[in-house]
Amino acid sequence: MSIDYDLNMVSRLNKEQAFRLLAQRFDAKVSDDGVIVSKEGLLVFGANLAPGRTTEMYEEFFHFTPTLSLAFRWDKECDYELFYRTMLRASMLMLEYAEDSVLMLDVTTVFQRLGGRLIFNTDPNEWWEGKEKLIQDEVRAPYEMRLLPRVL
Repeated sequence: MSIDYDLNMVSRLNKEQAFRLLAQRFDAKVSDDGVIVSKEGLLVFGANLAPGRTTEMYEEFFHFTPTLSLAFRWDKECDYELFYRTMLRASMLMLEYAEDSVLMLDVTTVFQRLGGRLIFNTDPNEWWEGKEKLIQDEVRAPYEMRLLPRVL
């Protein structure tokens, strides 16, 4: 079984450029079917997005239309803390090339960056437990932490 975190953003990169950058930074490989596989147990899937049905939720709730979507998949047989640290590093790298963005686990916002303001959600559900220290360790950009509303 696996868990997917979805990063949707307005990016200056397309999927191929993002994958090259991630693969290079994390010494990972892009498989024949277009998935990044890292030694940290991180799998990354991606898609270029155009306005339409896929982007409607982001337009409605976050007021931006994402152009790039990346899904970070954690395989439950891999070390979760290492996966989470790697996902945070990868997400922060992608934010260097993005404007508005949101990282979600199902309907829960993990973080959002709107208008240049990065906010991590402190919703006390299963994703948050023990993450404050990891965020402090891995995130160099200015951010705040507070409770964010659920999307649905």
